[in-house]
Amino acid sequence: MGVLISGLDNDACAALFEAYWPHQQLHWATPDEFLRQAETPLPKTDIGAVQTLLWLYLPPWMLQTSAYRGGDSEAVGLGLARWYQQQRAALALRRTLGERMLLVNAERVTGMQLAAQLGLPKSQEHSLNGQLAPQAERPFSDAMGLGLAKLFEWSLPQYWDLFEDLEASAWLPRGDPLFRRDLEPVSVAGLEALLAHLQQGLRAPQLRSSLDQSTALATSLRDRLQETETALKREQEALAELRQQLKSRVAELEEQLEQRESARAAMAAERDSLQTALADEHGRLLERERELAELHGALAQAKQEAAEAQREAIEAERKATDAQAALAAQEAAQQAENAEAAARAQALTEDKQRLQAELHEIRDAHEGQLAANRELRARLARSTETLDRARVQLCRQLARAGLGVS
Repeated sequence: MGVLISGLDNDACAALFEAYWPHQQLHWATPDEFLRQAETPLPKTDIGAVQTLLWLYLPPWMLQTSAYRGGDSEAVGLGLARWYQQQRAALALRRTLGERMLLVNAERVTGMQLAAQLGLPKSQEHSLNGQLAPQAERPFSDAMGLGLAKLFEWSLPQYWDLFEDLEASAWLPRGDPLFRRDLEPVSVAGLEALLAHLQQGLRAPQLRSSLDQSTALATSLRDRLQETETALKREQEALAELRQQLKSRVAELEEQLEQRESARAAMAAERDSLQTALADEHGRLLERERELAELHGALAQAKQEAAEAQREAIEAERKATDAQAALAAQEAAQQAENAEAAARAQALTEDKQRLQAELHEIRDAHEGQLAANRELRARLARSTETLDRARVQLCRQLARAGLGVS
């Protein structure tokens, strides 16, 4: 058999039934839906499975501390008017439906008692609910409840009339219904407690204003903190990017330095090679000069031989005048020898000219090599100076980068 429950909100019903909630036989509905279903007659086919209607209610003064806690006076007034309207409609339905509808004061029963009354199965898990005793025997144990009940008796007696009608028709496992006659005077201690509560209530707007200001300040501080964190994150990202750029620049400068060191080593090797080639050329030049000196000596010797041959020829000619007939054959031989000596002299002259030309070429090459060597030394001096300036500039950039990172 299903049970349709209303009167209180879903959370209040769940708190009342505790471990029984949710349950396949318990169905919560809004007060308007509950009243609409309660006023709808059941079909004849459903007579055997009549649905139980459970209306839970609280005293009207409990609205201030439960459903409308923290609300303004207009909200409390609307809540009281809605409570009055809904309780009257529920009471009228109770008179119409009879035992099919159950009125229950939620303050004076437990979920265990309600479950037993509704026929829900009892289990070991639900047995703890029986230890939670409601305020059935002491309905006005606190000064606030007693004071509010007295206030309703003085200012809104019609609410007490409706509440007493509900109590008279409600199901109660034990004890007596609550009526105005059960109200007792507020004790001195209770009055002091009630005045303290009222004083706290009067301070509530100021405290709420302070709370709103604190909330606004906290929101502003949270926004500023978020902006600061965002700015800090951007700065950290920019710093990380700058560090990455610095690392890239340092790597690039180191690579350039390595390239320059390599170029410098290559230039030094080239310089050593050129110096070695220059020494080799100088040695070859000395060898050529020695060969040229030898050729000059040979040429002088050849000239001397030619002069001696000419003197011999003159001597032979003089002798030939004395013995022309005898020298006829010798004259032909002498002419041949003279021709051979002339050829040798011509050859020596050509060798001398060739050696002189080679000597000039070697001297020109030597002078060009000396000029190239001087140019190379000037280039090496300029490269060394440029490399020193680059090393100084790199050291300065690394020093500035180190200062920026720290």
